[in-house]
Amino acid sequence: MRAAPPEITVEKSWVHASEGYDIELCCTVHGDTNSEMLWFQNSFLLDATDRRTMHSVGEQYILSIRNFQSSDFGNYSCVADNSLGRTKKYIEVSGRPGPATFLSPAYSGHLEFYNLTWNIESIPPLEEMNDTYQHPGKWHDVVLVPTLTRSEPNHFVMSHTIKGLERNSVYEAIIQAKNRYGWNEQVKRKLDDVARRLESLYDLLREYKLAPNTLAALNQLVQFVQISDIHQFYTRNSEAPMDDMDFIMSSMSSAVGIDWGGIVAHFLPMLPLQLWIITS
Repeated sequence: MRAAPPEITVEKSWVHASEGYDIELCCTVHGDTNSEMLWFQNSFLLDATDRRTMHSVGEQYILSIRNFQSSDFGNYSCVADNSLGRTKKYIEVSGRPGPATFLSPAYSGHLEFYNLTWNIESIPPLEEMNDTYQHPGKWHDVVLVPTLTRSEPNHFVMSHTIKGLERNSVYEAIIQAKNRYGWNEQVKRKLDDVARRLESLYDLLREYKLAPNTLAALNQLVQFVQISDIHQFYTRNSEAPMDDMDFIMSSMSSAVGIDWGGIVAHFLPMLPLQLWIITS
């Protein structure tokens, strides 16, 4: 095996925290047990304290912080050194809510309504949820109070039934959350540059006459990055029975290993839905 600087991976590049809680940050160094690991917070080297400890278990290097304080928020980095070089990975520790994870399937199964369900990680209670993201197209502003279906220690699971939708149409929903530490960031803004580069690459590769399924997969990747924080869903067509649609979608997906739902939706008329969501 060719010698090289250490290779590092992080379990989570974004870690949610709140004052008074305990957290662990983990970096894994692959294939080099002789590496030295250093931890930094906002570019300052960290030493062990009565609240902060560093230890390793095999290839995993762990920074533990007990009784988390407001001064502990920030950008952390783990740095591995060996004789051939240095490698660094970053972890953001924030008290703001995590991005919304949508639990609803993309296909509604209903003609004119959709049950939108999402999960948000936040230790402090959520104070407000809304959307201010600008997106080309026709947006429908909706003010609603979502139903809290389940609350775990660090997670809020909520749902709302959106009514009055058009049949056989595609919608997009965006949700942001706020707690006492502020608003969560939308991943899409950070990935806009990546999307632009992928689009250029996709246009270039089309000239080389790649296989249709390869081009479809590349196109889907571009679309995924462009709407990475947007949930896309679509209502059913009255002419397509639910069982038939499930069979068609599963057959197309297994045929080439691609989630064709996103590609099919790309060609349907887009009717974006902008949500303004407030919790009590």
